[in-house]
Amino acid sequence: MAFEANEGRQILRALKLAKELNLEPIVTGGRHAEEVAADLKAQNVRVVYSLNYPVRPRALAPDADEPLSAMRERAEAPKVPAALAAAGVSFAFSSSGLSDPKDFVKNAAKAARAGLAADAAVRALTLSAATIAGVGDRLGSIEKGKIANLVVADGDLFDEKTKITRVFVAGRPVALDAAPAAPAGRGR
Repeated sequence: MAFEANEGRQILRALKLAKELNLEPIVTGGRHAEEVAADLKAQNVRVVYSLNYPVRPRALAPDADEPLSAMRERAEAPKVPAALAAAGVSFAFSSSGLSDPKDFVKNAAKAARAGLAADAAVRALTLSAATIAGVGDRLGSIEKGKIANLVVADGDLFDEKTKITRVFVAGRPVALDAAPAAPAGRGR
């Protein structure tokens, strides 16, 4: 059973409910999961951590003050996966709520720069995600008999300058066409 919970107290409530109903919980969202990492580990709960990090509101003027809690939330979000890994909690990354697909790997890179080992970040994008979804026997790693969905890059996946050069889905190459040019004139 998946429980959307971000605050530590919400996660603890979800764990209590799951225990009362004899459910196997998965926490999704998990913004403050590090606060209850020991509880998550003790109950062997998996977390699907959203890489939809908080951002500064665009409507806020550049020189406008922002609540300290909002700034702290932005600064702390990329650190949560490292805390989960250190506590031994099984977790994967989610793109839930992201408006730009490019932010998925970019935000995983932020987690790596904030203390998560690069191999743990790749695992959260691949095998851990497949395992938590119940398809780890068919997806998530490069092994004989598994579906071959691969991304080939020209450098470290988490380096800002790295470009994706090839993509294979089910073992077949997928064209990486550039986005179509914006229309000229009034329809722009």
